[in-house]
Amino acid sequence: MENATVSELLERNDLENMLFSKHRRRGPPMVRLLATAVTAVDDRISFMRVCEELDKKHIGYRSVEEEPHVGGLILHITDVSAVVDVRCAAFLRNMARCCLRLDSRARVVWPLECCMVNIPLVRDLSPYKRGRKTGVWVHEQTGLLAGGPVDTIATSIMERLIRYSHIYDTVNRFAKAYDAYYNKLCSVQAYTFHKLVIAYGHERDQQLIVSFRPRSPSNDRFNLNFGQTLPISIYDSTEVNLHETTRWNSHCMMTTILKENFNAKSDLTELVHYLVTTSEPLRSLSYFSRIRFQSSKVLAQLFNVDIPYPLKLKFHLMPINDVTLRLTYGHIHLEFIMLSGDSVAIRDSSRNKPFCAGLHQFFRQLSNGSSKSCRKSELQLTHLNSPIQPASVPSEIVNDSPAGISISTCLSVSSNPDATSMSPTAGASAELEISSSPVIIDHETLRPCSNLLCVPIDEYLSALCFIRKLTFAFEAQMRNQSGGRLMLSDLRYSLHYVRISVPVVVPPTTQRSEASTPQTPQQLAKNSPPQSDIATLERYFEQVVTRLNNEFAVFSFINLCRIVVNGAISGIAQVMIAQMDPSPSMYWNVSIQLVCLTREQGSVNTRRYQTGTVFDTSNTNVLILICFRPNKTSFPRSNEKHLLRIVYNMQTLGPSDFDATLDVN
Repeated sequence: MENATVSELLERNDLENMLFSKHRRRGPPMVRLLATAVTAVDDRISFMRVCEELDKKHIGYRSVEEEPHVGGLILHITDVSAVVDVRCAAFLRNMARCCLRLDSRARVVWPLECCMVNIPLVRDLSPYKRGRKTGVWVHEQTGLLAGGPVDTIATSIMERLIRYSHIYDTVNRFAKAYDAYYNKLCSVQAYTFHKLVIAYGHERDQQLIVSFRPRSPSNDRFNLNFGQTLPISIYDSTEVNLHETTRWNSHCMMTTILKENFNAKSDLTELVHYLVTTSEPLRSLSYFSRIRFQSSKVLAQLFNVDIPYPLKLKFHLMPINDVTLRLTYGHIHLEFIMLSGDSVAIRDSSRNKPFCAGLHQFFRQLSNGSSKSCRKSELQLTHLNSPIQPASVPSEIVNDSPAGISISTCLSVSSNPDATSMSPTAGASAELEISSSPVIIDHETLRPCSNLLCVPIDEYLSALCFIRKLTFAFEAQMRNQSGGRLMLSDLRYSLHYVRISVPVVVPPTTQRSEASTPQTPQQLAKNSPPQSDIATLERYFEQVVTRLNNEFAVFSFINLCRIVVNGAISGIAQVMIAQMDPSPSMYWNVSIQLVCLTREQGSVNTRRYQTGTVFDTSNTNVLILICFRPNKTSFPRSNEKHLLRIVYNMQTLGPSDFDATLDVN
């Protein structure tokens, strides 16, 4: 080094730099090759660990191979008979290939691939339904993550194969019945081996989703979900109104019962047969599955009882079994039994005795005379042939379905032999009789229940419950009669009526006449109102008074009916007509204020109800409250209110002579 010249040192330095640059350019490919080799060894080790776990699960496989077409390692699974139930042998016969891959590009994922032949059900909208015999369906599935121990990979493979096989076995047994008959009543929306989606109903807007849970701790490993989708009529219409009707799958009420039955038999044919036969009646009864509260504050005030939360359920619909539902409506219990032939049996199953007066006559009028009343000797009904019973379905399945069940086997409460048929009163007509025997109607008669605006059964049961509440209110009023209260006497009542007597002052002498509520007011002496006014009073009671659900409103209505002298009732009837049929061109809407809410003396927060129409202690002067509010159609945001107090003297003054004061709020 000491004897080297400067030129030699420079040449040696250039040579070292050239060799270092060549080694630096050669380094990265070698690193990549080394990383690839390490990854390949690591993948082989991972597959070896998976194979060890598969051996523990007694799952057969071939040696790990390299895929010649797409590359990468692949493990072919050859024998899963130790995992799959022997009842699912059809799944093993039709599984052409099952393999496990490893995807470590983004994260470590083990895709499980299954190639199936002879698929039992295909989506109805698929082009292969129109004649093509072969095809490939690729169902995208999330791979098995390898974030935990390797034994979870083998467990996940086993669980997926169990899920696929059980659903395949259920679908395979149903496929023959579906192709023969049920494809006219429902549609297969999806079958992806891990779940099945079927649309049913008249508009195909109800969904059944069947899935399987291998890790379920109990025996209910099959899971049923009921949903809704768009009706088929929307696809052909030019205008779509999604808010036209409320869509809700009424079979959600029966989920627990249907899931238990399906896990016991795993028979999809029986389940689908049940869904298509009970879709219409359950949809009609779904109105009563909604939560509706009703106030009981007025009755609590009449009985001087302090209730912290004076609310109660108006009605409650509860399934007893897969074909029987019980409706609790106040003190009334009704059972709806779904039968074959598009029929439903309805019976009064109230406690101790039936309470529905005129139940058979009500449905006879609702069905235009097509309903059938079953007497005690006809409870054992013969098998009714249903138009939706396919001949390809085994007879034992049809007999176990709702189409083969008789009424007597569905009664959750046995019929009372002493109350099979009785009359509510000695002189009542046959149309008002009460009976615990069922009445049979068709689905068309029950369909109006699905209309949320007007439900005939709801109005009928509400009227019976309202009469019972009035009975209690009149009894409480008679026990606590004092000055300024409604003076009642001679209270008579039954299941379908309440009859009372009230004093009426008619010049020149005082008479006591009888009025009926809610029946037609009887004619009072020589001052009886005309028939047109009586019809107005009846309509006002039905459309206004009963919908207030307030007993004090009934008391005010009775006081209004007592003003029969000198044609005063005709003027009141005109006000009632203006309230029920308001004119859109008028600025003011007039109404009779039947109930007042006042604060109790000594308590600022406590409020009590009072009648709006009040007589004095001598039953001579009467106070009538007339309320004026702006028309909500023309002035929706106006809260203006005027209250007109009218004092009418029934002995000395005529219909136009009164004392009036006007309050502006």
